[in-house]
Formats: sequence, C-alpha cells, structure tokens
Amino acid sequence: MGRNPNGEGTYFSKIIKNKVRYYWRVNYQGKQIEKSASTRAELKQKVLDWKRNIAYFGFDPYRQTLADFAQSYFKVCTNNLKQHTIDWYKSISKLYIEPPPLGKKQLAKLDPMTIENYLRSLSPRLSAGTISGIRRCLHVILNGALKQGYIA
Repeated sequence: MGRNPNGEGTYFSKIIKNKVRYYWRVNYQGKQIEKSASTRAELKQKVLDWKRNIAYFGFDPYRQTLADFAQSYFKVCTNNLKQHTIDWYKSISKLYIEPPPLGKKQLAKLDPMTIENYLRSLSPRLSAGTISGIRRCLHVILNGALKQGYIA
C-alpha cells in the first residue's frame, strides 16, 4: 500500500500477534482520522464510506455529537414530514436536546441509561406532555441515526 497524492491519506499495515491489520490515516480539519480493518477490501470500503459521509454531511458522522446529528438530520432527512412537524422537532431539539449534557454526548457513545437519567432530571420542572414530546423527538433523531448506521 502507500501514500496517495493530494491529501488522500496514507494506507499502511501492521503485524500484531502474527495477524496483519490494514490502516488508513488522514488529517481532516486538524484532526487525525484513522480507519482499520482485517482485509484491504474491507478497509477500502470503510474509507469510501467515510469519504461519502464527509461529502454528504460535511463532517465525520461517527465522531459527531447528538446536537450535530440532530441539526444535520433535520436539514437533510425530513422529506416525508410536514413543515409544521419539522419546525416543532427543531424547536424541541434546540431547547432540550442540543444543549449540554445530552447534546455534547457523542452519538456513538450515547446509551439508554443516559437518556433516561436526563429525562428524569427534567421531570420536576417540566410537564409530562413536554417530556413526552422530548422523548418523541429523541426517538425520531435516534431512529434516523440507526437507519443510517451511526448507532447500533
């Protein structure tokens, strides 16, 4: 393998415990991004997927926060919703989902217990209807992330 021209990144391999592992590394927006796989074909597919995501979203969706994903999701993936519904989801997201602590959490590291604890922390000051709306909005956002393969 070897270095590609024009900032395309570097392919290399390492032998660890008598097994070959293939890597690709690139500097993107001041951060070093690295992908690895057990075969060259698998690595090339991962790199291709990453490049497609960068072209589509403008950033690496696997390193993004919940707030980043929510903003991009409501810009791109709401074709089948009415404008009023999109506006409602955006307002709920902006008020309750995007601010810390939930919005700053990386999407890939978000777990159900974190969400439940956050919603419980809101219950003393918000009505049950508002919390239900936040839960619905989170459901839509996380379903989008699941369909696009960013969470499992």
